[in-house]
Amino acid sequence: MRLRTKITSAVAAFAGVLGGGLVAASPAMASYHDCQDYANTICMMDGSNYTGRVWRQTPDQIIGCRKLAPDNFNNMASLLWNNTRGEVWMYVYDNDNCTGASAYLASGGIWHLEGQPFDGKASSIRVIQG
Repeated sequence: MRLRTKITSAVAAFAGVLGGGLVAASPAMASYHDCQDYANTICMMDGSNYTGRVWRQTPDQIIGCRKLAPDNFNNMASLLWNNTRGEVWMYVYDNDNCTGASAYLASGGIWHLEGQPFDGKASSIRVIQG
């Protein structure tokens, strides 16, 4: 193989790995510290006992109604954690356009959804800051 072909192949492989990681990144494995150690975040986990995958954003990253499907977290939340202070309210909805059944959590709240009607139902989220 010629040197130019080897370099081109290496660059393409590296870009594919990098690009795949950025485009198709899925949430990481969760632990209690994934929310506790990050002040001013909205957290969701797919395991009600602080396990599974985690979805975490600051309130400023959630603009208007945000769908969870593009983040690979549609219908997965079994734990909601509003790790913010002050007047920050999170609402999750069972439809992807912030309509339908909803669950609400004020600042500082944790809600284990296992066995609750809203377990694994969140499809969108809206954050309201006072």
